[in-house]
Amino acid sequence: MTRSSGIHATKPGGHENYTYQEKKGITTVTVDLDTIDEYMDYFTNIYPTALNKLKDISEQ
Repeated sequence: MTRSSGIHATKPGGHENYTYQEKKGITTVTVDLDTIDEYMDYFTNIYPTALNKLKDISEQ
């Protein structure tokens, strides 16, 4: 498991956790986060694009 403190986007006590799980040659990334309402649009709209880019890079 890789963890990020998410300093800029999470409230005190908030978190961003990234879990990578490999099964039969397929890696799944699960993101669990707790953030302030001010950043919800960012995580809802920008994160999927960023995660798709991560997927593209990892599949090269």
